Amino acid sequence: MASLTIAVDDDLLRRARKRAVDLGMSVNAFLTKQLERFAEPYGSDDGRERVRRLLELARDGHGHSRGWKWNREELYEDRIGSAKRVR
Repeated sequence: MASLTIAVDDDLLRRARKRAVDLGMSVNAFLTKQLERFAEPYGSDDGRERVRRLLELARDGHGHSRGWKWNREELYEDRIGSAKRVR
C-alpha cells in the first residue's frame, strides 16, 4: 500500500479529526473513501445508488409535519406577500 503526504492547515486537520470521530472513522479512512470515489471512471456511477439511498431515507425518515399538508399556492402566496411587505 502506498503512502501519501499532503499539507493541511493545522486548524482544518483538527476540525477534520473531530468530525471523523463523530462519524466513527479516521481522517485516513474518510480520505481513502473519497479518493476511491474520485478515482472511479466517469459514468460508472450515474447517481442511481445515491437516488435510491435518498428515497430510502425519505421513506424511512420521521418528519415533524404534525399532519400538515404542504400547499404550493399558500407557500408561494406567503413568499410573495413577504416580498411585497419588504419593499
